[in-house]
Amino acid sequence: MAERASVLHKKEVNKPKELLSGSLDKDSFFDICREISLPKWTGVLVVKSSKTEFRFYFKKGEIIYSENSRQKTEEIILEMIRNSGLISRETISSSEKKKSKLMRTLLEILVEDGHVSMLLYSKIISAAVKMNVLDALVLKKGKYSFTERSVIREVHGVKIISILEIRDVANIVESHNHSFKKVTGNFFNYVGKTEKDCFLKENKTIFQNYLMCEIDFFKFVNQTVTGLSEKKWEITGKFFSLPVMQTMILYLFRFFVILGVFTFLYLAFITGSFEKRTGPVSVKDFYFFKANLVSSLLELETGSVPDKDELVKSGLLSLEEVDMAGISDKKKE
Repeated sequence: MAERASVLHKKEVNKPKELLSGSLDKDSFFDICREISLPKWTGVLVVKSSKTEFRFYFKKGEIIYSENSRQKTEEIILEMIRNSGLISRETISSSEKKKSKLMRTLLEILVEDGHVSMLLYSKIISAAVKMNVLDALVLKKGKYSFTERSVIREVHGVKIISILEIRDVANIVESHNHSFKKVTGNFFNYVGKTEKDCFLKENKTIFQNYLMCEIDFFKFVNQTVTGLSEKKWEITGKFFSLPVMQTMILYLFRFFVILGVFTFLYLAFITGSFEKRTGPVSVKDFYFFKANLVSSLLELETGSVPDKDELVKSGLLSLEEVDMAGISDKKKE
């Protein structure tokens, strides 16, 4: 009995202790973080809203990591990488093909193959963690609870978030709430017209501008929000930005090229002369049709009926295909 009582006592001692709890309509996220920061607690802060649950991991009163239930941190990082403009779609596509073969995540493959440097990874994962802080700062309804833990492990590459940093962002949220929501809600939208003294570059997304800057994510957000409030720059809609318009023009050009090719093939088909073949249908009939179609195209281009050598030289048919089609060496008169 004594041994059993001792085990139960140890379980009670090791059981995580809830130190804080309440509702966001009474306590702001900054006030909650300050309550945790002053005694330098270590543990997990859970913030629940109607749509999302956030988890903030504290070590000695500072945030060392965060995550949310709406989107995994790895998914957020990959979204940021795709919108960074530093890695091509072809690279990401080829890495996705390796994913199933190597049984590794896409992010691991991009890092191991050298497409994503550790410096870029650290900057992006730190931004992803801080994005959760930005989202939590604007919450007005929901519940929270802080549970103490003896040990919280740090995540490689993530920069620690101090209470002073959260205070500065909280002040911006309070003084420029509308501009703050506009910036954080359009982080992958393009920067439009800017004034001369604005540090942002036009025709780059807000996130791409952050990657080009040598300043902390929170400082970048503060300057960006302040600049938008002072009308030093504008946010351009996704469909009206220069890069998107250029892409649309490119795809439109490709569409008309393909349409022209099919129109040309149709006209070649209906105006070309085809030889009649007798006998049972076989695989050779396919090569016969293909050879005559190519012959018609070349005839429209050159004005004369091509012979066997000219069909092969066109690069559209191989010698074996011409032989299978039964084309003679002599030109048709």
